[in-house]
Amino acid sequence: MEAPINGSSLEHVKLLVMQHLQDNFRNVKNNLVCKKCGSQIRTATLTISIYCKKAKEDGNAGKSKDETETLPLPFCPKCEGEPEETSTIVYE
Repeated sequence: MEAPINGSSLEHVKLLVMQHLQDNFRNVKNNLVCKKCGSQIRTATLTISIYCKKAKEDGNAGKSKDETETLPLPFCPKCEGEPEETSTIVYE
């Protein structure tokens, strides 16, 4: 899974990551494995920069709330490969 597209809300990004996890991986003896090939999943770190929605509406999209959040970004090393994009921007 690549990082979700910039501009989503933080909750939307979390939902996309959770949906990807549920759709593509399953729990086998307390290990998450790929539903397609059975490989153990790995995780990259997704860095989410949180920007002020009001600043975007005012045309100052560069104004950050100076907040970031990180999430584990699961991927199958065999079926998906390591994600190339591991950062995104959200507006809150």
